[in-house]
Amino acid sequence: MTLRRGGQSVLCGVRLSVPLGRWLAVAGPNGAGKSTLLQCLAGLLLPHEGQTRVLGQPLAALTGPQRARRVAWLGQAEAVSGELTAWDVAMLGRLPHQGWLATPSAADREAAESALRDTGAWAWRGRPLGQLSGGERQRVLLARALATQAPVLLLDEPLANLDPPHQADWMALMRRHVAAGGAVISVLHELGMALQADDLLLMRAGGVFHCGPVQEDATRRALQAVFDDRIAIHPLPPAADGRPQWAAIAV
Repeated sequence: MTLRRGGQSVLCGVRLSVPLGRWLAVAGPNGAGKSTLLQCLAGLLLPHEGQTRVLGQPLAALTGPQRARRVAWLGQAEAVSGELTAWDVAMLGRLPHQGWLATPSAADREAAESALRDTGAWAWRGRPLGQLSGGERQRVLLARALATQAPVLLLDEPLANLDPPHQADWMALMRRHVAAGGAVISVLHELGMALQADDLLLMRAGGVFHCGPVQEDATRRALQAVFDDRIAIHPLPPAADGRPQWAAIAV
């Protein structure tokens, strides 16, 4: 996949394959092309060369509802009316499953409630978005993506405004999604959290610097290198399920 803006290459021959049942974290320095890549994967930008295929089909060949039932999107600083309640926003995730002018079904309401409960946003379901804090708003927007029940989640900086306990809750939700056979691709600036993913895609200057499993030493060395060795990676005690853990610290 290649994409140019103003005669300059923003993505340079990026090739990527993400299987179901895996969580891929995308990291790299500012301006590396991370968000642009995710927008291309979501079909929000059209590359000059290459294409995105999802579940074996070209994304461009799918209708809007078909695409939304396969891929759920959460972008950076999304503009959503502050007058909509948290419930209204979660229900937006059900639109791809509804017919034209159809009223929400019991399944729609169940999916929206489940998503709001999973993100800890059920308690303020009746409050307008404009009355919520940044972290609360982010959890409602995540609920909208989860309510879609799409197998593929594309999340651009999903941890913005979330405190550490809610970041841990988010990670548990992602783990549950991939354990159920879904796929997650998330752009993360929180490198410690990125190191909890299954695989790590490191980008630099619009290209792939390295891509591999987090548990491989080469991947963690590449993470240090892509940031010009200005971070150090240290092992942590294993997680409750026995998975290795690491911390990334600026040096």
